[in-house]
Amino acid sequence: MFSARTELIGLVVVFSKPLRRISSSTTEMTWTQTVKFYGLNVKSKVTSPSKSILLGSLYRPHSSDMASLIELDVSLSKIGNLINANSVNLGGDFNAPNIKFSWGSSQVLDHLATSERLMELANEYDLEPLVKEPTRIKGNTRNILDLVFTNNNTTVNTVKITPGISDHDIVFFTVNLAPKKTHLAKRKIYIRKRTDQEKLNQQLRSFAAQFESSSTNMSVDGKWKVFVQTITSIMDDSIPHKLSRSRSNLRWFNRSLRKQTRKKQRLYNKAKK
Repeated sequence: MFSARTELIGLVVVFSKPLRRISSSTTEMTWTQTVKFYGLNVKSKVTSPSKSILLGSLYRPHSSDMASLIELDVSLSKIGNLINANSVNLGGDFNAPNIKFSWGSSQVLDHLATSERLMELANEYDLEPLVKEPTRIKGNTRNILDLVFTNNNTTVNTVKITPGISDHDIVFFTVNLAPKKTHLAKRKIYIRKRTDQEKLNQQLRSFAAQFESSSTNMSVDGKWKVFVQTITSIMDDSIPHKLSRSRSNLRWFNRSLRKQTRKKQRLYNKAKK
């Protein structure tokens, strides 16, 4: 667990993997009275080489406060190109009750200059708001005051609102440090060059004659279901087949990248000799 706190702001990071598998180091990158950014360098056996995450915390005392937004702009500017090269997660009490956050778009209801500036900064630095549920409920008033912004929503696994110890609820979110793997299910592969053609033709002719006489009173859906089931059964009986290997794959690791990886390995083996 890593935690940092000043007079007004703070953040807590809890690792879900055992410490023997994860090592981390933190670097204070920018600091103002209301904004603080840390660079968290994480290295583990499952994430090699190490990956960096920029964690920011902000406290905005009231909705008309512009000074904290100016400090946020300054802090993000100081970070510079690291924003594009790393995952950024910024959270805190933004006190912007007049912004309606929804999936795909956000709307400033009262055209308050400070709230409009907040959304301008989010667009300028490519930060997406993730909290869509109220974090402060008082009577009939439900406001989203505590926010989390990220520039890479594919790394954020879950965002939940949990009861807090004050009149504000706690925003709990998890971040994946390793790429998410897709486990491909085994699929049937027909070996068509070994098809028993005579047996296949005989079963197809028999099915065609039977299907024409027995499907007169069937619905379209019923006919389609019988057709698919019978054809599949005939293929399984007449065409040898095997199951593909069950393996994990990354969706972005396509054929072109695999080709380049094999080329890299060949060049490495050649240079090693």
